[in-house]
Amino acid sequence: MPATKKTSKKAAIKETSPTGPKRNEDRRKTKDQLIAELHNLRKQTSKLKKDHGALKEAKRKYSALMDEINDGFYIINAEGIVTYANNAILKLHGFESRDEVIGNHFVQFIATEARDLLFKMFKEGMASGDSPDLFEFPIVKKDGSFGFVQVKPHPIFEKGRVVGSS
Repeated sequence: MPATKKTSKKAAIKETSPTGPKRNEDRRKTKDQLIAELHNLRKQTSKLKKDHGALKEAKRKYSALMDEINDGFYIINAEGIVTYANNAILKLHGFESRDEVIGNHFVQFIATEARDLLFKMFKEGMASGDSPDLFEFPIVKKDGSFGFVQVKPHPIFEKGRVVGSS
């Protein structure tokens, strides 16, 4: 008959409790060690706040730049859904709000006779990561009139795979 080790109920709870061992470690730390850890955490928090502020400022500047350029700029995801359009794109198509563009499939802004070809080119680009040279195609505007645009698409990569186009 194998020998069994008896443990008290309190000891069993202490061993299985996820906070039990950590609490004991903290109790063994000196006051100076805890103060040093607190100081380090405050420094990290301060750095994160500065980084967050810098990121917000960079995003604001980027958005202002993208909205002020005269060239149309858009981003579409791998499914062909528009996720960003600058003011020049809105103006070109006759839209007043990004809400009229973002969330829609890009082919709806292309003249019917060019949709199949452009969708095929888009799918090939998503699969290969290649982008065609500058090309021109007809678009349909909000009021139903037509225009022509020149586009040089660029694939957007994340972790080595194509996730969209601009």
